[in-house]
Amino acid sequence: EVLSFSPKIADNWKSYRFRVRYRDSVLEVAVNKTQASFRVIDGGSVNIRIYGTNHMIGDNETCIPLEPAVEI
Repeated sequence: EVLSFSPKIADNWKSYRFRVRYRDSVLEVAVNKTQASFRVIDGGSVNIRIYGTNHMIGDNETCIPLEPAVEI
């Protein structure tokens, strides 16, 4: 079981940020028009999945370029 993210942002938003508690750690996620950043702000490193790829997230910020939205 792995926490997964596929960050997107609404056209009329500049950015957003939120925190989530996961496996005794607090993970902060920040998303803007070009990238999403992830970092642990409390607790130990955690393994999460971003756009289907596993990443070990610690207290150093990990930045991932946003993938283009898919039109349905």
